Amino acid sequence: MSAPLSPASSVKKRRRPALSCEPCRRRKVKCDRNQPCGQCVQSKIASCTYSAILPAVSRRTRGAFPPASFPRQSSTGLPNRARSIPSSSSTHASLVGVSPTSTHLSTTTRPSSYGSPVVEPGESHQEEALRNKDLLDRIRNLEAQLAIAKSEGTTNPPPPVPNAAPKRLGGIISKTRFLGGTHWMYSHGAFDDIAYLFAKSTRHPSGCSDASSEQVDDITESMEKCKALAKSMKAIPYSQWLANPCFRDAVPVKGVADQLVNAYFRTSESIYRILHIPSFMKEYRQYWDQPDVSNPVFIVKLLLVMSIGGCFYQGPDSTHYRVESKKWIFAAQSWQSTPFEKAKLHMSTIQIQCLLIIARQYCSISGDVVWIAAGTLLRTAMQMGFHRDPASLPKIGILQGEMRRRLWATIIELNIQSSIGSGMPFLITEQEWDTAPPANIDDVDISEATNNPVTPKPNSTLTQTSLQIMLLQSIGPRLEFIRCSNSIGNKPLYDDVLRVGAELMKALRDNRTFILRVNQSLQSQDRVTQLNINMVDLPLRLALLLLHRPFAAKGMKDPRFYYSRKICLESAVTILKYPSSEPLLANQSVDNMFRDDYAQLKIVGGGFKSIITYTSTIIFHELHTQLKEDGPAMVQQTKDNRDSLKQCLLDLLDLSVDRVTLEENNVMVRLLIVITLSLLDSTEKGVDPEPVVLDAAKKSSLLCYNLMSARMAETNASLPVEAGSHNALDIFEDPLGFGMDFTMQNFGDQDIQGSWLKFACDDGVLWH
Repeated sequence: MSAPLSPASSVKKRRRPALSCEPCRRRKVKCDRNQPCGQCVQSKIASCTYSAILPAVSRRTRGAFPPASFPRQSSTGLPNRARSIPSSSSTHASLVGVSPTSTHLSTTTRPSSYGSPVVEPGESHQEEALRNKDLLDRIRNLEAQLAIAKSEGTTNPPPPVPNAAPKRLGGIISKTRFLGGTHWMYSHGAFDDIAYLFAKSTRHPSGCSDASSEQVDDITESMEKCKALAKSMKAIPYSQWLANPCFRDAVPVKGVADQLVNAYFRTSESIYRILHIPSFMKEYRQYWDQPDVSNPVFIVKLLLVMSIGGCFYQGPDSTHYRVESKKWIFAAQSWQSTPFEKAKLHMSTIQIQCLLIIARQYCSISGDVVWIAAGTLLRTAMQMGFHRDPASLPKIGILQGEMRRRLWATIIELNIQSSIGSGMPFLITEQEWDTAPPANIDDVDISEATNNPVTPKPNSTLTQTSLQIMLLQSIGPRLEFIRCSNSIGNKPLYDDVLRVGAELMKALRDNRTFILRVNQSLQSQDRVTQLNINMVDLPLRLALLLLHRPFAAKGMKDPRFYYSRKICLESAVTILKYPSSEPLLANQSVDNMFRDDYAQLKIVGGGFKSIITYTSTIIFHELHTQLKEDGPAMVQQTKDNRDSLKQCLLDLLDLSVDRVTLEENNVMVRLLIVITLSLLDSTEKGVDPEPVVLDAAKKSSLLCYNLMSARMAETNASLPVEAGSHNALDIFEDPLGFGMDFTMQNFGDQDIQGSWLKFACDDGVLWH
């Protein structure tokens, strides 16, 4: 008598699975196995469904399905389990590095596989039933999501369907410019409530009270006056330069020039290695010995060095030299635009272009669009072979080779920072250059007479190149962050965001550890200054903030992204609370106080406008969300918890007053902070926000107008303005009648056409 059959052998042999959809099987046509398939789309069949329970296949048929029919899945071949409702485990997963996007299945990004689950030999019927039940639940979930997608198809149709709506921009259009995901105007919905509040009052004046309408008119009038003053003050340096464009006559007396040059080498040169200090100082001394026969190229470099140093100059005539700095920048731009480009393909031209980009950012000369100039610099350097390591180039001396490595590192850094500031992509990859990092040496270790290679000092030793090397080591994660944030392709996965964020945080910790160690072991005059500490930390901290910012905005409603919300808030507060070497004296006024270099840069530096906006946006969004979460019943009890964050906004408000008093022409940044603070106050008190916000905005606009008027009077008194200087820029505005301002003088300024609060709504569309 034969032995009884085992359960495994008693299972009836099953036929191969049906992979086509049911309509295609009925019509006996070839199915491409998509969801929905091409045949159903072409025939306009709404119910493109697949068999729910399919027979199991043997081990021999595993992996036999055509690759085009399935997305990339795990190596086990098992389908991902769908979750339509986020659970606490998914929240925990996001905190430990698991992507929330992997916990649910999207019909547009991860279509289902319709093969049956694999049944191993000896697997019980109960286990097989569990597998089939799981597959059935998954398909039902997909069908439910498909039904939802079809019901919303009129407003958000899926991309593969013909005549579908255009993809999301991933940025905003402002006048003639596209501003990508990392630009400061891209707020991820932080100001939607404010935009709605003022759209209601400006678009429907009939529903507003007479007092509100009058306040809106007053605010509009004040902002128009501020805009006119800003345009006039921008015209003065340019018209002064046009009156005497000879850059040899622009060099100030030696005493002032010495202070400006020293300020440059004390601050910017430590971060962006551009010049060989002994060689530059040798030419500098030769210039003062015989100024009339000095090389024009050196004079242009000297003017740009002094224009950067002018941001940190705090003498009694500092206002005069900040205006002179702008004239020096115009002189350098004029020299750069002269013909015979091939004659300028030498290292000094690369140095001038690097200095010019930094000077434009520090002195607010179209600093918002330096990404264009940085791209030109990158291509010029590549044309000259800076992207290839000097060791592979013939006849390159030791000093020249080391300067090429330093300049290439500076060029990459400037392009990274300009890409972030403009919201634009970084247009080359790391595979397109092989230039080695600069050697960890001081400038005195090499000279034109050096013929033998110099042995670099250990990385643990501080040199004049150490800070540049520290920034260069973090290029990898920052480039990946730019690709994630400013790409027009697919949105980044949260797993990638967490991984890149972890690399940035590790770089921040390593840099901080190194600086603390060397500062404890060196004399005070040899230590890393607080300005340089902050300027090394800021690019990485800002990249970390902007990397998590889109998910932090989601985290205001979705707890799975709370980690990003936490990282953004911590980064914003850290940036705002960067220390200065010396505390400010309370009894000093803005005009006569001597500040630490970093404090001075915060007040007069052009790049801090975007930093103020980044940080204030994050803090306001957090406070506004907390007020919504707490509700009216808990607002007063949790008030103390919000006071520290609110104080950060108050500090920014004070900083904005100092900036408008000395240098800033953009009053919209201060207006933004005033509006956010007044909205938070009215929400805490439970009163109608409209009159509170309008009153605060009116006072802010009047204060800014008075401050700018006083600065205009001081400038006119110290600088004789020639007749017609106020119209010096008019010759460039709309020369061909295209309705454009080709000088871009209004970019970043208050745009009040039709609404004085245009910063929250660009052309009537809420910020994303």
